[in-house]
Amino acid sequence: MQIIQFLAVCALAVGFGLPTLASTVLVERIDVRDLEMIDSVAEKYRGTPIDILISNAAIVADLTDPTPQVFGSLDYPLFAVFMETNVRGPLKIAEAFHDHVKMSEMNRIIMISSLSGSLGTGPTRLGGRVYYKTSKAALNMAMVTVARATAEDGIIVASLHPGGVKVEKLANFNVPGFMPPAESVGGMVDVIASLTPDQSGLFLDWKGRIQPW
Repeated sequence: MQIIQFLAVCALAVGFGLPTLASTVLVERIDVRDLEMIDSVAEKYRGTPIDILISNAAIVADLTDPTPQVFGSLDYPLFAVFMETNVRGPLKIAEAFHDHVKMSEMNRIIMISSLSGSLGTGPTRLGGRVYYKTSKAALNMAMVTVARATAEDGIIVASLHPGGVKVEKLANFNVPGFMPPAESVGGMVDVIASLTPDQSGLFLDWKGRIQPW
């Protein structure tokens, strides 16, 4: 079972800055392919305002073996796993927690995306990782649709590219230019805090710069 971290920052929003008290942060680990589990966690927090809903749900697959995602050797059953995890799961999270976010003060739904989902940038011009790239592009499109559907509720929806981050999975890889997690997270915190309704539906990076679709 693929367990993905799901983070909700809720309950306290002072001056529309981000909450800083640990008691305001709720962290749930959810198998995002399990729709009933998502509903169960949403029910657990029924009636609880969630100011900022963040879904970091994603899989990249084995970084040492790109073969299953390379044209000519594609593992087609794997495609469904990517779409269920990287697109359907986050979409379900947004829908299941819609009412929680709607009743809050900050009203934000944030999806951690990737520049790999951009059709107009360098990563998409390189071969390989076709399932990951396709799923992230689909997630971005889904969030544009969610933004339009929730605009009248005052909800701000954004997809964020965290930048190149030296996460645990990359510990054994030498990737020049990748930043430590704290730098990326710090930037995204500032971006999330400063979002305005007219930015709903945008694809931004950790510095708040608009990313090409």
